[in-house]
Amino acid sequence: MKLNKNPINKYEDLKKFCDDSINEPFISIDTEFTRNKSFFPKLCLIQLATENQAIIVDTLASKNLKPIENILINPKILKIFHSSRQDLEIIFNTFEKLPKNIFDTQIAFSFLSLDNQVSYEKLVLKYCNKVIDKKYQYYDWSLRPLNPTQVNYALSDVSYLTEIYKKMNRALKNKNMLDWVFEESEKLLDENLYIQNPKEYWKRIKINKKFKYSRKKLQLLTEYRENHCIKNNVTRNSFLSDDKIVTLLLKTSKPEKQINFNKLIDNKIEKVRKDKLIDILLMDDEPKINENFIEKSIDINLFNTTKILLNIVSTKYNIAESMIAKVSELKSLSEKNVHASKIFNSWRHKIFGSLIEKLYAGKVSIIIKNGKIDYHEI
Repeated sequence: MKLNKNPINKYEDLKKFCDDSINEPFISIDTEFTRNKSFFPKLCLIQLATENQAIIVDTLASKNLKPIENILINPKILKIFHSSRQDLEIIFNTFEKLPKNIFDTQIAFSFLSLDNQVSYEKLVLKYCNKVIDKKYQYYDWSLRPLNPTQVNYALSDVSYLTEIYKKMNRALKNKNMLDWVFEESEKLLDENLYIQNPKEYWKRIKINKKFKYSRKKLQLLTEYRENHCIKNNVTRNSFLSDDKIVTLLLKTSKPEKQINFNKLIDNKIEKVRKDKLIDILLMDDEPKINENFIEKSIDINLFNTTKILLNIVSTKYNIAESMIAKVSELKSLSEKNVHASKIFNSWRHKIFGSLIEKLYAGKVSIIIKNGKIDYHEI
């Protein structure tokens, strides 16, 4: 593979690469960005690789990225990513649309091993027998000029993806699981994953379940914070961090104490916004039990049995447990909601959900076979 070590910053050069690549069966893609000073990530580089060549596009210098958009939306070209969630977010913010037809190598490896969320570095070592230096992983990619070491690092993030994909593709076909990977990768192409919803952010705030708090205040604080940060493109932490919101909420749950909110809220926040935050904190709303973290009663025997069954299935098919089912899904199982989980859909039903159904019917039991835990279908 030819590595083009001169970053592309002219439309003509980018168009030529994309025109030459329009009939390629697949293209590897990665991005470099910064977001430590802004709410939205700032795209700095896009790396693209075919089987024959790899390039870097300097997106700070090259403003017309239409040729890349044409590649992204072409359903005939498979787009290969590793751990694509952040790349897809940046693509969505940049082009206001998501690519079509993707393959995520991190997801794929979960179907080829018991390792979930494997790093790109490990995949390169396993499939290409190469060691890559990740010292630029958290580099400020908005800085210019790029030195040769940085260019090599950026190119390595796509140049090995081609070989990794081809080897994974063969292995997945041998296991008849290639379609499963495409199904799971496709779920990342839901635009709702990347649209900011200020009214819903409060659900992501984690508060110790032993504390009481006002859900109404939590909702209003987070919505106000999100709207401000989105409008001004500033980070949450620079205005009001999640931890600070929790601290303020827990302070207001103790009405017997006099609280100086002016001291608790960062002095860098202008007075009009600080006053708005204080108004929310002082509004009349009784603190309640942290309903967001109340553990629902679970059938402990069913949970323990399904956890053992999950481990057996995971080992049998060599698929990471968390790819098949999460602990929270097992906890929510009961004979009353037998089909209320994704465990009972598609490929998960084939290897795991169907066993749960048989377990409910008394047609599966856990046994010891040849010194190992196994299941037996009656």
